[in-house]
Amino acid sequence: MVTHAKNRHGSIYPYFVCAGRHAKRTDCTRRAVLIEDVERRIEDYYGRVGITPSQREALAGMLSHEFDRLLSGEADEPNALTKQRDKLEAEQLKLMQAHYADAKAVLTRCLDLLDNLAGLYARCDDLTRRLCNQALFTKVYVEDDQTLRPEHTQPFELVLDPEVQASALTWAKTAKNAGKRRREAQTPADSSSAEGLSLTGVATPTGLEPAAFAVTGRRANQLRYGARCCDCERRIF
Repeated sequence: MVTHAKNRHGSIYPYFVCAGRHAKRTDCTRRAVLIEDVERRIEDYYGRVGITPSQREALAGMLSHEFDRLLSGEADEPNALTKQRDKLEAEQLKLMQAHYADAKAVLTRCLDLLDNLAGLYARCDDLTRRLCNQALFTKVYVEDDQTLRPEHTQPFELVLDPEVQASALTWAKTAKNAGKRRREAQTPADSSSAEGLSLTGVATPTGLEPAAFAVTGRRANQLRYGARCCDCERRIF
C-alpha cells in the first residue's frame, strides 16, 4: 500500500509499506520504501535497457522473416483443403493474416521505443511515465537490498531476451553472407538460428496499454501500484 509520513517540519513523504505489517496482521519485517527512491531506480533501469542499432536491424529482420514463415505455413493447409472447406478455410486465413499483421506492428513499435527508451522516459510527464511502465513491465519487485527485479510484458520480454538478440545477430550475419554468395538455396529460412523462437502471445488485446491499477498520491501516477509485501509475495507495483 501507499502511505504518507509527515516529519517534524510538516513535510509529507509517500512510502510503499506492507499492508499486513501496517495493519499488524503479519510478522513481516520489510521496512517502508520511499517512493522517490523506487522511482530513481526505475529511471536508472531505463538508462540500462535498450538495443543497439545493429541489434534493432537484426531483430526487425529476423522477426519479420519468422512472421512471414509462419503465415506461409498457415496458408498451405487452407489451400490444400479448399475443395472441402473453402469458405471456412478462407476466413481462417484472413484472420491469421490480420493477427500476424497486428503482431508485426506491435513488435515494430517496441523496437522503435527501445532505440532511445531512457531519453523518452526522461522527457515524459508523470502520466506518460505511468503508461511507459505499464507497457514495459508486468511486475517490478524491489528486493531487500533495494535492487529491482523487473518482469517484462510479452513483446519486450521477447526482444530484450539476450538469447533472442544473439540469435538475431547470427541470423542477420547468415543472411548477409548468403546474399553475398548469391546462393538462393541457402536463405535465412534454412538457418537454424531462429529455431525455438516463440512468437506466441506477442499481440494481445491490450497491445501496449495494459489495464491500469488504482493509484494513490502524486508520485503514484508514475508507477503501477497495487502494493503487496511479505516473504510469500513481495510485489510492490
